[in-house]
Amino acid sequence: ASSTWSNSVESPDPLENDPLSDEGMMPGLMLDPQFLPPPMLMHPLVMQSKGLPSDGGQPGGDPSSPLPQGEELKRLLLQQVEYYFSKENLGSDKYLLSQMDGDHFVPISIIAGFSKVKQLTADVDLITEAIRDSTLLQLDEEDEKVRAVPEKRCVLILREIPKETPKKDITGLFSHESCPHCVTCEFAENDCWYVTFDSEEDTQKAFSFL
Repeated sequence: ASSTWSNSVESPDPLENDPLSDEGMMPGLMLDPQFLPPPMLMHPLVMQSKGLPSDGGQPGGDPSSPLPQGEELKRLLLQQVEYYFSKENLGSDKYLLSQMDGDHFVPISIIAGFSKVKQLTADVDLITEAIRDSTLLQLDEEDEKVRAVPEKRCVLILREIPKETPKKDITGLFSHESCPHCVTCEFAENDCWYVTFDSEEDTQKAFSFL
């Protein structure tokens, strides 16, 4: 029987390879100066993050379709990995965030272990080659890790702060005269708040202040 694949984008499988549980996460406030990747154009494949049917549920999603090859395979790999590093996914993906190093890189070997990528290929070199064509992703110097392109580092992510927390309590953290004031403050998902500043310099100052 020929191999088949599922034509939909999904988030990583947190329970498949995740060495951490919720109990294993560091309690309390976790601060991380984090850029937001540029907005991504909606594509028919990007369905799961919008609550639409996955796999064979959307047009063109026939689960019996043959495995793609060549440039089409690279395009699908790239779109899947770009989705992993999108704002929509990172707002709720504890596992992927836990795999980031201090510079927000994630080993490509980790990405290669996610089920949707494995359905397309097990070739890490091919995944790396696909990522190299991206304008939204960046490889490290050794071509072993990937992160979203750090165009702007103007956002602090405040983690493990409940949605019910009043916004004024969040903005109040940056109200001291020696701390840059934030521009926007928004709740994302998974007890994460995104706090935006005017510049990368202000973001770093606010991070140091906290």
